[in-house]
Amino acid sequence: MMKKYLIIANGLKDNTKECVQQLDAFLEAQGAESFVKWIAYDTDLSVDLADMDLSEYSAGIVIGGDGTLIRSARALKVRNLPLIGVNVGTIGFLCEIDTAHLESSMRGLLEGNYRIESRMLLEGRVEDTVDQALNDIAIYRGGNLCVISLELYVNGRHLTTYRGDGVVISTPTGSTGYSMSCGGPIVDPVSSMIVVTPIAPHTIQSSRSIVLDSSAEIEIRPVYRNLRETEEILVSYDGVVTVPLNDSVFIKKAPFPAQLIRLGETSFLDVLKQKL
Repeated sequence: MMKKYLIIANGLKDNTKECVQQLDAFLEAQGAESFVKWIAYDTDLSVDLADMDLSEYSAGIVIGGDGTLIRSARALKVRNLPLIGVNVGTIGFLCEIDTAHLESSMRGLLEGNYRIESRMLLEGRVEDTVDQALNDIAIYRGGNLCVISLELYVNGRHLTTYRGDGVVISTPTGSTGYSMSCGGPIVDPVSSMIVVTPIAPHTIQSSRSIVLDSSAEIEIRPVYRNLRETEEILVSYDGVVTVPLNDSVFIKKAPFPAQLIRLGETSFLDVLKQKL
């Protein structure tokens, strides 16, 4: 059976067009088929790909940066299509392939020299709205420049109260994203845990990250201090979807994982050593 690949390409990244042309020509020369889906910042992939039968595709090849791969994983989270990223962005912790080794990496994919890693997702609920995140769910201040207060409940019990710019609830995959920039720990992405990291904390007692078991059920409850007309608190899923927070956001491990392709024997520690 001829292999077929879905190519998701971020048209706003430099060198993406040349990379797509090279990849398309290489796959054709190897007897494989491909379909290219170009995306921009306002593209809703879950809508655009809703009517596509993805069962005939071997994998999705995402050309862009970590953000593009995250958007693709969010859109295809229940479509059972493993993804691999080609980095034309900056650091690229999630993207497996760099453009300098595009053809050799793709040859390994075609020959079956890869493994599929399951990465846990987070699921957040704000009132009646539910969404998922591969990297993180961030609760942070909007509007005026002021300190906000957020109460952290774990399994129904109050643990601490954060005062500052907000808090990041991260997956192991997202530990090298926003959480890391806020001083959070770097976690092996295939592990199963939840990392809670304050954003610009204004208290000494609650300035450290907390690592919880993946079975933990978290509630973040805002404390508005009778200044609701000047305070604005937002919830962001992977930096893609943002909703206002009036009451509480409930966060837990999602019931399904994302599937990312890893080539050869390269470990997370190898990638970490190269990127840092």
